[in-house]
Amino acid sequence: MDRTSALAHLPETYQRLFAMLDAGLSARGISAELGVEPASIPTLVRIGTAKLDALAAAETVGSVA
Repeated sequence: MDRTSALAHLPETYQRLFAMLDAGLSARGISAELGVEPASIPTLVRIGTAKLDALAAAETVGSVA
């Protein structure tokens, strides 16, 4: 699954998070848009990345079977 397709399967918060990261927004700007503390952005990125990786892995496993 490509990144765009995988992103579409994420909850809206993570879709918005990655869109803002791709656009170059700072952690402070992203936190303001999402209504969270700036210190939480690295954790959200780690969780979102893990979710994307899981979607990619599931697609890979599904295509082998």
